[in-house]
Amino acid sequence: MSPAAARAVRPYDALASAFADRLGVAMGRCGLRSCRDLADAVGMGRSSASRYISGARLPGTRTLVDMAGALGVGLDWLLGLDGEDEMDLHATIPPLRGPYTEEPQLLLFRRRLRDAMRLEGIEGPSDLSARSGVAHTTVMSYLRGERLPGAVSLVRLSRALGVSCDWLLGFDGRRC
Repeated sequence: MSPAAARAVRPYDALASAFADRLGVAMGRCGLRSCRDLADAVGMGRSSASRYISGARLPGTRTLVDMAGALGVGLDWLLGLDGEDEMDLHATIPPLRGPYTEEPQLLLFRRRLRDAMRLEGIEGPSDLSARSGVAHTTVMSYLRGERLPGAVSLVRLSRALGVSCDWLLGFDGRRC
């Protein structure tokens, strides 16, 4: 593996590991003991639940939001981005319903992305791409409201913009 490829993998592995650790804690607090319990609570397949629990894979945005809602935790906490070891038991996340093209969710994400770019003085998609490491064409698709980001892109965008993942997806009134 080239050094560049190794650097690209490490952030994903670290994020997946932190996510798996937090997922295990949240599941324990909710009395979920197995892949089957998590799969039933969230409405996903057992094999997917197993990959998330082991840290082998990160969920997409829809599943991530559904998991956070089912477990009663914030997205930033679940992804290990808040720097806190304790769960915020008061954090609630409404489940994301409908297809990815459901207009209100995409419009809210697009609006918040643009607001954060403006507040951070980011000139445009090229500037955001350079700061976040998210491909320019992908940033453009977010700004056009065509899709929601996956976990890795969501984290990169939130860090580059100085906002929480919760806020960026519209689940938290706080910007940071």
